[in-house]
Amino acid sequence: MSLFFQNAGWMWLLALGLLPLLVHLFARVRPPVFPFSSVEFLRRAVRKTSRWKKPQDVLILALRTVAILAAAAAILGPLLVSSEAPLPGAMRTVVLLIDRSASMSAGDGPATRFETACREAAEFLERSKPDLANVVWIDAQPDAVFPSPGPNADFLVQSVDRAEAGVEPGSIAAAWQLALRQVEAGAGHRELVVFSDFQESAWRGQTLAAPPSVSVKRVRVAESEPANAAVVSLTVLPSEPVAGQEVSILCRVKNFSGTPIRPAIYLDPGGGRQSRQVEVAPWGEAEAVFPASFSEPGAVAITAGIDSDGFPGDDVRSAIVHVRRELSLALVGADDSTAAVFAAIARALPWLRVEPLETLRANAGHDFWFVGRWSGENAGALRAIAASGGAVFAEGARGLTGKAISELLGAGGAGGAGETGATSPVAEQSDAAGWAARVASPAAPVFALFQSGDFGNPFDGRFRRRLALEALEDSATPASGEAEVLVRYEDGVPGLVRGETGGAPVYLWNLPVRPEDSDWAQQTPFLPFVAELLLNSRPPGVGAGQEAPAGSPLVWQSGDDIPADSVLLVDADGKSVPIEWAHGPEGLTFRSKASPAPGVFRWTVGGGTSDLAAINFPASESDLRVLDTSAMPAEETLSLREMSNTARLARGWQLWPWLAAGAIGALLIEGLLAWWKPKPRPERAWS
Repeated sequence: MSLFFQNAGWMWLLALGLLPLLVHLFARVRPPVFPFSSVEFLRRAVRKTSRWKKPQDVLILALRTVAILAAAAAILGPLLVSSEAPLPGAMRTVVLLIDRSASMSAGDGPATRFETACREAAEFLERSKPDLANVVWIDAQPDAVFPSPGPNADFLVQSVDRAEAGVEPGSIAAAWQLALRQVEAGAGHRELVVFSDFQESAWRGQTLAAPPSVSVKRVRVAESEPANAAVVSLTVLPSEPVAGQEVSILCRVKNFSGTPIRPAIYLDPGGGRQSRQVEVAPWGEAEAVFPASFSEPGAVAITAGIDSDGFPGDDVRSAIVHVRRELSLALVGADDSTAAVFAAIARALPWLRVEPLETLRANAGHDFWFVGRWSGENAGALRAIAASGGAVFAEGARGLTGKAISELLGAGGAGGAGETGATSPVAEQSDAAGWAARVASPAAPVFALFQSGDFGNPFDGRFRRRLALEALEDSATPASGEAEVLVRYEDGVPGLVRGETGGAPVYLWNLPVRPEDSDWAQQTPFLPFVAELLLNSRPPGVGAGQEAPAGSPLVWQSGDDIPADSVLLVDADGKSVPIEWAHGPEGLTFRSKASPAPGVFRWTVGGGTSDLAAINFPASESDLRVLDTSAMPAEETLSLREMSNTARLARGWQLWPWLAAGAIGALLIEGLLAWWKPKPRPERAWS
């Protein structure tokens, strides 16, 4: 801080502080007249009139000196200003960068972090009175109140007072760049003041630099780190089940505190209610698995939650599950016998539709692909189909090579084809007595139905024809990138091998279903096994449906045949959400005008529900720990009290009222001393 005098030309007035001293030194005081009869009375009179002997005289001298110096200093108009602030009269531009991400809604005593930030920002604007100012919000899509810094600070104060915390993570880097552009568009002394809780998970690692011409101050408004528990994910496996299929709903809870918790997790899978209690270690997480099924096709909203705590925004999470009426299987290049078997399977499974194809059409969008008599062609294309979400079953046939098998299953797959080499055709074997097959990976989910023994052996029957594939090592939990042998013949030859693609799996099928090659398809366990194999071959995923990230608008597309004015977006309370629409290449696109708060929403057409959508609290905002001040530049970090003093000193702290009050106070004290006189002591009688 530094001292600045507005009327420095009157500095000579400080010399008047010598007047009281001169008056005391040179004033002649007439001694009182005392009648006396001896020299003793004369001595007593001299002692009472001598200068500097009475203590009250010294006090009066000090009071008069203080009064004159204080009055002279007040005339000089002193200002106490910050060492970083501009000189009085210079142009000053201030941009306030205020965080209103979801973590700012956490409570800190009687007020939330965001309320504290807005209060401090408004006081800073009112006290510092900048020439040009603006406010930039840290949102998912940062924005500013004014297009550029302006002089209307009162409007900024009103905007800050009316603002509310958001429900989205903030884009800190984008907001910082916007604030720098705003402050550099100003004039004179430039300041950037950041008000935030400086949430550790969001701010750590942010490299935010400003040019030397910009003075940066960071104000941390978080005074505590409240404990919190949150539902951080809700997963449905499979992501798009068929009606009647049992699914697993995984709900994950995380503990953002240093003490263990035991919350109860509640699940509403679109009707009914289930609960599980879990133990969550400090700063740990736990998962509860709920079984469920959906009787009707369509969009279903499921909701999971825990008991409300001090930060309730993340205690509930929703997901939209699209229940399918049927799944489709493309039957490519199969002979008549194989096609007849799959037609019978489709008749027995009402949720399965089989579509025969002459050739492979990679963009057909089927859930499953069964390629009959596959001799190794298009292995890369089949693997690409599986990676995009359609499970592929390739029935090995004469002419297949080890190289093609490895290309289909991926690196570390089925390997070669015996000693004949990777490029030599795999031999075909036949035996009138046939071979028996057995389960090679009992822990695989596809065999869970058969573990009790109620459904028998899934590979009852004899197989009379097969490929002489090289035997693979048993591995119920193969390493990443390796294939898993699910079924083996009694002599170790693989019957069914599964490979992963990152999407749906690929299978090398060496289990003939033709009646002339095996009697497997006539056995009772055959149909349950095929159904389980298909359902367990769908790629896992989060049943998010039309889930939109917090801070983004909800979007829905429809055909052109729907009147635009018949479409509404309705929240869980039945209130309509403002929307807008536009024509696109795929029909009409409807979009909410703003980002709604977390919850479940319905798109209705003519009063009937057409689709569901969900917005959830961002899991990244649930950790309420704040960045350690040691990780921030010390010269730029201020406490709330320091920020209040900085605002007061930004335009200079006027000291003349205090000096004037001091001068008047000194004169009043002198008057009281002059009014008060001690009682004279009684004279001693002389004899």
